[in-house]
Amino acid sequence: MLLGKYRILIVDDDIDLRDFFCDALNLFGYDVAIATSHAEAISKSKEEDFDLILQDVILDNWGCNGLDLLKEYKQIKPAIKVVIISGFAGNISWDTFKEAGAVTLWRKPISLAYMQEQLKVILK
Repeated sequence: MLLGKYRILIVDDDIDLRDFFCDALNLFGYDVAIATSHAEAISKSKEEDFDLILQDVILDNWGCNGLDLLKEYKQIKPAIKVVIISGFAGNISWDTFKEAGAVTLWRKPISLAYMQEQLKVILK
């Protein structure tokens, strides 16, 4: 599959971070979609085929948490790859997310170079 053919869903309740990830992924040549709510994230994951979901761990503005949302994706499409993104390193248990099916954890701040290299590995 060519780089530009990979579809990535960005799930974050922070509009500035959604825009950052969207701009970066478009720059890298990926086909990008965004979810602006819990319901939209679930709806898009059901209705569309994504190669990867990039999701923030804390979704306070949506009334849900990243772990519950991850579990919902995995019930819908068990093979979907999900990267969890967190700026609060001490507040989450990576093992819990890994057991729920997350591929990896990215800690904020994330450089463009790191993101690009990680995506190449995850999507191969």
